[in-house]
Amino acid sequence: MAGSYGAEVPQGERYRLPFTVGGLLASQGRALAEMYLNYLNHAGGGNAERSPQTEVGESIAAIRQQAIEENVLAIRTDSASRRVVAETTRRLSALTVGELAYLAVPYSSISDREALMWIVMCRYYAIVGEFAGEVLKKHYLVGNLHLGLEDYARFIANKATWHPELEAISEGTAKKLRSNLFKAMVEAHLFDKNSDTVVSFLPSPSLADLLMKRPDSFGFSRCVNHPCEREWGIARLISSQALKLPMSTVILMISLICTRLWSPYYICDYPPRQELIEESYQYVLCDIHMGVWFKGVHWQDVYEIPSDAICELIVNASALQLQLFEHSD
Repeated sequence: MAGSYGAEVPQGERYRLPFTVGGLLASQGRALAEMYLNYLNHAGGGNAERSPQTEVGESIAAIRQQAIEENVLAIRTDSASRRVVAETTRRLSALTVGELAYLAVPYSSISDREALMWIVMCRYYAIVGEFAGEVLKKHYLVGNLHLGLEDYARFIANKATWHPELEAISEGTAKKLRSNLFKAMVEAHLFDKNSDTVVSFLPSPSLADLLMKRPDSFGFSRCVNHPCEREWGIARLISSQALKLPMSTVILMISLICTRLWSPYYICDYPPRQELIEESYQYVLCDIHMGVWFKGVHWQDVYEIPSDAICELIVNASALQLQLFEHSD
């Protein structure tokens, strides 16, 4: 397992699993972020730690005892305060100093703070990040907005093949982990518990610019990768997955998508229908090559362009299409 602080990169190791405290911890995160910034400013955090792109890491542990003694989070009992402070500071350790500063400032919106706390939960707990990318976001991209406990159970069963620690935890702990994950999604307004459906999210321009420095962050929620400003045009359709591809491949993807989605036949079809997005997806798959990927005795068909990147580009393209239509007079 990775250390106690910073973003988790399992690489075949055991998952961090004790996310059994609190849900999203958005208000607690903001309070401790502000306290940590004061610590840097007044206690001499050091130039390296003050760099906006430096991960906070273990340095945030310096404020834990003070936060408990001063009861910064206004929690009734000392034992509960210790648990929540410890959990919140560990999650905040996966933010950069610049991201943490944005979380603490008064002008950041509540929705942006909630989004940051969801992203940091995904970074700190790799299994949460993988669930967000492989289940939550994929449901949105393919138009299957319903998300149930059976989807979570299927995800855990698949992961347990390579991570036996998931089978070793007690039934009570497993239920607590599932409950806190869904609670965090609800508090981040990424999941509607009344209808069991996933919800899209559009970050503010300020948050989107901040997250572009770590584009993998866009893989943790169902959002258009970046607010589509007209002067950027199609270039900003490139998804977090597509950023890893050669530019020639990205151009091919955009060409295929726009040929279908923006054709004269469909150009007046607003808002873009879900069946049109699915049809565009299948259209692209028919025009690219497919190979096979082997892992041990298992094999899987693999397209030359990742399917997640195709889905995200199509959703982003439809959003830009709608925006251009709304601004045209």
